[in-house]
Amino acid sequence: MSASSWQAAAADDLLWEAWEEAFTVYHRATGETHLLNVLPVEILSLLQERPRSTEEIAAELAARCEVVNDGPWHRRVADILEELEALSLVEPVDR
Repeated sequence: MSASSWQAAAADDLLWEAWEEAFTVYHRATGETHLLNVLPVEILSLLQERPRSTEEIAAELAARCEVVNDGPWHRRVADILEELEALSLVEPVDR
């Protein structure tokens, strides 16, 4: 699904544990635990601050990761957002 903007699940619903190169997040609303690497965690972190568009997320993360904010990067971010949506960790919103 292509959304204009995204928001993260409520911060109170997420319990985090950091490991060396990965994170686990328990989502109270679904009762599921997920293993995430750094990029999805960065996306969730941005969205916990405020809703953002896919383009805003891609631009912010490209700057942080020092990569080119081009079509392939944008597609990678969009794919991760869709995966996070399937896990009920983010949802599309109108703003």
